[in-house]
Amino acid sequence: MPPTFSTVTMSVLDDRKRRCAHLLTYGNLNKDGGVCFDLALANTGDLPELVTLDLAKYGAIPSGNFRIALLDPATGLMCDTAKAPSVLVAAGTCEYRKLVAGSPDYLAKVKAGGPVYHLALIGAYPNPFRRLLRIQYSVPGGNVGRIDFSIVDLSGREIWRKTLTSGALTAGPGVLAWNGKTKDNGASASGLYVVRMRAFDEQGKTAGVFEKRITYMP
Repeated sequence: MPPTFSTVTMSVLDDRKRRCAHLLTYGNLNKDGGVCFDLALANTGDLPELVTLDLAKYGAIPSGNFRIALLDPATGLMCDTAKAPSVLVAAGTCEYRKLVAGSPDYLAKVKAGGPVYHLALIGAYPNPFRRLLRIQYSVPGGNVGRIDFSIVDLSGREIWRKTLTSGALTAGPGVLAWNGKTKDNGASASGLYVVRMRAFDEQGKTAGVFEKRITYMP
């Protein structure tokens, strides 16, 4: 959990998708034959990072009909954690996974009950912010060719832009970070700004426009 000197962090999400620590100490394996935790792997650096999850060496995994797997909710692919699965986290983004433990029937139930994602600008936090703003969004599973994210002042002047093309877009939630710098790496003034998310389909037509107001206090 932050604060940390590392650009890559892994957090557990609670029921309201807030990042928190030590949530893995909770859960009831006896309720449904298993337990599931939402993980967020964030990369605030300038380069992509490969994160490998290796749980086997920590032991205390029950023997018998008990499995631990990592599920990608965007693709539905499930990997056995005994093989130490890796997740590529692009620069300035966040990857989400589900850590599932239990019987094979429970794992199959979790895999079949995956979420349906919608195109949305979920939020911008913290707000007000001082050093780093995280922009959380959601992408459906198909027909989104490009998304333009921008920060504009109240006069409509664009001071920052980030474009994600189809190769960098996967179904599900995602996170971008803005450090308060302008497009030419200058310092932004304190005040009110608007986060704008404009999505285009694969034919280049506008699929949706979303906005949220933020306050910058350097």
